[in-house]
Amino acid sequence: MKCSAYGYVQSAGRARRVEIAISPDEYLSVKRAQETIIMGLQFEEKLNLLFENFVEWEGALLTLAQRFSIWPSPNHDDAMDSRLLLDRRLVNLLTACKLYLDQSDHTLSSLFGSGSKQADSINLKRNSFYDAYFGYRFMETIRNHIQHRALPVSEIQFHMSAVDPPNTDRIELFVIPSVFVEDLKQDPKIKRKIIEELEKGPPAVDLRGPAREYVARIADLHDDMRVLIDPVVTAGLSVYKKARQDYSNIEGLNVDHPALMSIDDDVTAHPVDETPLSEGPIDRYGALRSRRTGTKTLDRTFVSNSLRRK
Repeated sequence: MKCSAYGYVQSAGRARRVEIAISPDEYLSVKRAQETIIMGLQFEEKLNLLFENFVEWEGALLTLAQRFSIWPSPNHDDAMDSRLLLDRRLVNLLTACKLYLDQSDHTLSSLFGSGSKQADSINLKRNSFYDAYFGYRFMETIRNHIQHRALPVSEIQFHMSAVDPPNTDRIELFVIPSVFVEDLKQDPKIKRKIIEELEKGPPAVDLRGPAREYVARIADLHDDMRVLIDPVVTAGLSVYKKARQDYSNIEGLNVDHPALMSIDDDVTAHPVDETPLSEGPIDRYGALRSRRTGTKTLDRTFVSNSLRRK
């Protein structure tokens, strides 16, 4: 395998390519580093995808409450459209959660190998969340129910209530999306232990609290996975940044669009593999990795638009 680093120099209004040979070991090292960075970037993007779906779910609840304040007597068809909107938002959220959890398993396997101690530690954490948090195991149940049986929302209720003192002349409007326990009992795939737990509570389960708790625990899980993944990605960043620095200047010339290339002489067609040394993955990973969120308290905070007197 022949490997090289190359880039382009502007000369007389034209781009001229300059190139130097590098070792196959260096080429493969930089290529693996780039793949590791992209894996870390995709790991963060999948969490961001999950959060955006959560924002859309919660935003739909606020929007419906606001519409109810303007049109307080929706007809049956409007009410069914509202229910279907919440179904769609919750299906999207739980699909994003499933995608995140499954592909995070794949990320750990790719970085540390199948059946690694790192993957085992995360699976233990997930199992502990399932056992300790009703919202986590309930939303896992609802996700499976959606996949095999039915849409999640049995009914939506529009509520009006007086605000607590000293604002008792104010009215608060909110929407409660619920699933009937009887509907879930018709699904033979739901664990009997879950059904028995639900039968001890009200006939309808408000989906808002469990959804918030589920997303909050996944955020906790993400932090644990970051502890495992960060050292590997950081090492990849070090190798990749050094290659960018080394090959942004070739033969004493500052070059644009530095890249590495390999040609496999052992194969008849001589396939070419190229690895651009772009700043894009570095910048994007850094931007997502540094974002701060308030997801740790989702199960005990909520968004409101009410005005309160001091």
